[in-house]
Amino acid sequence: MSTASDEILGANDRISQLSESVIDEILFRLPRTREVAQTIVLSKTWLRILSTFPNLDFDQALYFYGDKYHWDTRDKLVNFVDNTIQRFHEHQLLIKRFKLYIQTADDMTPLGDKWVGMAVESKIEELCLHFEMQDKARYNLHLFLRPNLCRFLN
Repeated sequence: MSTASDEILGANDRISQLSESVIDEILFRLPRTREVAQTIVLSKTWLRILSTFPNLDFDQALYFYGDKYHWDTRDKLVNFVDNTIQRFHEHQLLIKRFKLYIQTADDMTPLGDKWVGMAVESKIEELCLHFEMQDKARYNLHLFLRPNLCRFLN
């Protein structure tokens, strides 16, 4: 006798059968990299597509709990961003959109320069940076301005 769970397990995996263009369209409509990353549980196809997904959106606020600031959490985010952008750069993968929201970024100017430089070399179309500086310093972006940047997001 077949149970409902047996029928579900035996059913076709329709998510894995979606074309890459349909999966890309679904992923493009998700608001943040975090939500995109959560789709990897759907199938191996989604995991493969995700590893080259061209919209990178990193928001430090998503990694904190309440008003507590955790330096180790910030360091994990910094490492994740650094590894991701480095992988895209090394494999010459397209980056369409690069969004980065980092708090207490005073000590991060060299990393910010590195990340923005790599993203710009990837011929990005959209760039959105939000660095909260404690000392009210300004982040100088003029070195990275290139004709391939179509628009800046606020």
